[in-house]
Amino acid sequence: LKHTNQGVSAARNAGLKVAKGEYITFVDSDDEIQINSLKNIVHICKNDSLDIVYPGLEKYFENGEKLGEFSANIIWGEVKKGIFQQRRTYPATFYRSELVKNLQFNSKISFGEDTVFNIKAQALAGRVTFLDIPYYKYTVRDDSLSKQGKTSKVFEGMLLGISEIRNFQIQYFNTITESESYFDNSHKIFVTRIVELNIIPHWNRHN
Repeated sequence: LKHTNQGVSAARNAGLKVAKGEYITFVDSDDEIQINSLKNIVHICKNDSLDIVYPGLEKYFENGEKLGEFSANIIWGEVKKGIFQQRRTYPATFYRSELVKNLQFNSKISFGEDTVFNIKAQALAGRVTFLDIPYYKYTVRDDSLSKQGKTSKVFEGMLLGISEIRNFQIQYFNTITESESYFDNSHKIFVTRIVELNIIPHWNRHN
């Protein structure tokens, strides 16, 4: 598939449109995956009828130095309904194609478009798990959110992300009280970023 460069969201949406496999995953251009890892992960996805899988992820600096492995308070292999499972927003995620066929990345959200997509997808998922299988080598880039996230474009995109998540919640989960904690935590991601990047730096007596 050839696609004129219109940003990562447009590229992923184009890929979603033509994808034919049972599962979908993304790989950023400056990241890598472990050799022979795809086959094992897809095999488990199919055998266990999983909707979303988060396999092993290692972080590297741009100079190739290893930063560490993803760690969180999770139980590897524990399958939970999406709204009760922890999330992990990185490209290293496997989605059942049927689950995300009606979802798209919002190109108006400069940072966090993958977070919004993931929040929606996992909310709809019935079976989500983390697999302790080495898979993804993620590059921590210098053009990080802390360096570029203080622009009005990013700020407006974050507000749009909050609005989009809220509208999705109202549309699909408005009467499901057990989902409230999941969406509260999702909103908190963007609220925290806004406070850290757009409020605290300007927090002085005059402002």
